[in-house]
Amino acid sequence: MIDIIIPHFNSVKKLIKLLSTIPENDLFKIYIIDDFSSESLVSLEEFIVKRNNVDLIKNEKNVGAGACRNLGLKLSNSEWVMFADADDFFLKDFDEIIRDTILQTIDKDYIDLIFFTPISCNEDGNESNRHIHYENIVKKYVNDPSEVNALNLRYKFVVPWSKMYRRSMIENNGIFFDEVSVANDVMFSTKCGLKAKEILCIDKIIYCVLKDSGSLTTMISKQKLSQRFDVFVSYNQFLLKNLGEVKYKKLGIVGYDFLLNAYINKYSSKDIIQMLKKMKKNKIKIISTKNFRFVKIKNKVSKMLENTKYQEDESGDNQ
Repeated sequence: MIDIIIPHFNSVKKLIKLLSTIPENDLFKIYIIDDFSSESLVSLEEFIVKRNNVDLIKNEKNVGAGACRNLGLKLSNSEWVMFADADDFFLKDFDEIIRDTILQTIDKDYIDLIFFTPISCNEDGNESNRHIHYENIVKKYVNDPSEVNALNLRYKFVVPWSKMYRRSMIENNGIFFDEVSVANDVMFSTKCGLKAKEILCIDKIIYCVLKDSGSLTTMISKQKLSQRFDVFVSYNQFLLKNLGEVKYKKLGIVGYDFLLNAYINKYSSKDIIQMLKKMKKNKIKIISTKNFRFVKIKNKVSKMLENTKYQEDESGDNQ
C-alpha cells in the first residue's frame, strides 16, 4: 500500500476534485491534514464518509503545510509515501503506472526514491510552465543517467510531488519538513536525495500541478522572498558540506534569480548589497559564466516583469 499525504487549508472544492482522481482500492491510503480551515468542511466530510481509504485529521490551530506533512508522516505506516497538494490532481490511470512501478521494485529494497515526469496547468485547463524545470531534469536523466544528471535529479527536484518515497528511508534518517511559512519542502527533498541509496526514474506522467495565479503560493512579498532566500542559502550550505566542492560545482547553482526578483520587487540598494554579501560569504555564484547567455537572462527578466508575480513555493506554500 502507498500512503498519500495531503495538507489542506481552505480549498475544499479542489481537494474533493483531487480525491476524485485517486481510486478507492487496496493500493492507496489517504491522510488529509486540515490546517484549521475557516472554510466549512461539511461537503468534504460528506465525500469522505463514502470512502474507506481516507482519514481526515483536523488541526486545532494553523501550523503550516510543513507541519501538516510531518504529522502525516507520523501517521503513515505503508512501505511507500507520496505527497499531493490540495489544489492539484492525479491523471487518469495513474494507479496502473504506480502498480507497474511497485512490481519493478519488488526485491529491490535499495531503491528508496522514484521520480515521475510532472505536468502543470492553469485553472482554465491550459498547460502552464510550472513543471518545465522538473520535466527537463527527469528527461535528461532518462536519456543519459550521467553523474551530473543524477546530481540534478537528486538535488534540484526540490518539490515533494511526482515522487514516491520509501518510508523507511525517511524514518531511519530522521528526515522531516521544515516548519516554516515558505519553501518547507526544499530541505526535505534535498535530504531525501542525499540519503536515497538508489533512485529510479519513470518517464511517465502521473500528477498535474495547478498554477493558480491568484493564490498565496504565487503572490510575492518582500518577507516571503527573504525567507526563501534564507532557505536557498541553507540549501547551498548543506550541499557544499555533504557533497564536497567538486560535486557541488557540477550542480551549477547560481543566485541571480533572487537578485532579479529583489530588483523587480523594489528592494533597496542596501538590501540587495546584503544579499550579494551573503552569497559571497556562502560561496554562491551569482551567475554561471559557462552557461551564460544574455538572451536567456533577458527573456527571464521579461517573463518576470510580464507576470509581475513570483511563484514562491513550487508545492509547499498552499496556505
